[in-house]
Amino acid sequence: MKMLLVIVALFSVVGAMGVEVAAQEAPAFVWERACDVLPGQRGAAAALTAEWRDAIQSKVPGGVAIVLYRHLRPNSSARVMVAFPDLTAYQAFRESFNTDADYLAVFRRSAESFDLSTCVDELYNVVP
Repeated sequence: MKMLLVIVALFSVVGAMGVEVAAQEAPAFVWERACDVLPGQRGAAAALTAEWRDAIQSKVPGGVAIVLYRHLRPNSSARVMVAFPDLTAYQAFRESFNTDADYLAVFRRSAESFDLSTCVDELYNVVP
């Protein structure tokens, strides 16, 4: 149920941003990465995830990236979610992890703010 609310919120952001939404033949995909923040690093982690979100947003055609922290039940994890119009866009994004200078710059600094052993990636189909 929580994931459904997150996905609905993600696509509500699309509408609020004035992005033109077109009908799709296949469902969209949402990728999520969740990582625990190291003690005392919440501010640095928030800045780093915002930088990563901005890099993703500028490079993923038709994609929407957001950063989430729990509001009602705060914990020590940060989540980056990216919506993709199709699986091809997602695969191109994943391949760019190892080559894109902006992504690599953020990854190099990630170990300063996050416990990288706790990072979990998920890929979701959006139900039309």
